[in-house]
Amino acid sequence: MNANRAAMRLLASVLLLAGGCGESATQRAQRQLVGKWKGDLAEAFQDSFKGSTGDNSLAGALAKTLLEAAKPTLDVEFKADGTMQSSGSFLSESVNHSGTWRVTKVEGNVITISGKQDKETNETESQITLVDKNTIRFIPPADSKAGNVVTLRRATTP
Repeated sequence: MNANRAAMRLLASVLLLAGGCGESATQRAQRQLVGKWKGDLAEAFQDSFKGSTGDNSLAGALAKTLLEAAKPTLDVEFKADGTMQSSGSFLSESVNHSGTWRVTKVEGNVITISGKQDKETNETESQITLVDKNTIRFIPPADSKAGNVVTLRRATTP
């Protein structure tokens, strides 16, 4: 009889643990994004200058010098409760935003998120490509003036 009880307890434990493994792709994507991320905007801007100025042109050299002096940055924190905070700087100007976010679609390693800033009513949609567990590439909304793909690296684990 004790053997049967032990077997039943073991089976119940396995079923409880297996129940937690039923995570959807959307839940997994959200969990993967939670945490603090740091972006190097100089890299994103430099990529866009390469296309229009060429690597060896005077304009390209000036753009590179400006970006090195400006030290543009972007920090983003996706929180598990669906809120987010972002901050950025360029030269001596700083910008801080807070808002909400949610995963709306997952296709392979591409995650579509919808989000909005606290004082806005409309959501915008962005795409994030998971490069690896510590690197993502953020593609701004289509109607954004930013337009540059930004690589962000995990600053802290969730």
